[in-house]
Amino acid sequence: MRSLALLLVVMLCGCVATPALDSANGDTCEDGVCPLPPELMNAQALESRWILKDIEGTELDIDGALASGRRVAFVFWQTWCASCRAEFPALNAAAENYQGKIDYVGVISGPDDMVDDAEVDAIVKQFKLTYSQVRDRDLALTRRYEVTGTPTIVIVGRDRETLYLGHHAPDDWGEYSQ
Repeated sequence: MRSLALLLVVMLCGCVATPALDSANGDTCEDGVCPLPPELMNAQALESRWILKDIEGTELDIDGALASGRRVAFVFWQTWCASCRAEFPALNAAAENYQGKIDYVGVISGPDDMVDDAEVDAIVKQFKLTYSQVRDRDLALTRRYEVTGTPTIVIVGRDRETLYLGHHAPDDWGEYSQ
């Protein structure tokens, strides 16, 4: 199983350029988006939750945020994705600017044998991420929003409708803060 996890990590390391080439196995990422491995995409999705626990154990009431008129921005990222890291400063700034209007939630997809919590913690600290982070171990959120690569940003509105889905931050966060 460790070999499979290592192979999956190696497959996803080409997140730097457009298109990037992973010298280990020749896989490419298009426009800075690295595909998730087929093993994750074929995993059976469990029913989505609307109360999530962040990596520090705090409950995030997604239903409550939406009911109060706030939007929720799910920011899907991986520890090895350079494109994800490049977006962190702008995401921190947006989270600060739209505090109280948009709740930002970082989402790291994958079971424990594919994601190292210590690496997640180190990156959160290194980039001083100001918004909550959740582990999507059962891939419920990943499957719900059909995330196939990182980074992916999904903004959800009051009726749980998807207002934005893209591999880069929207040009104008303000249009989603109303």
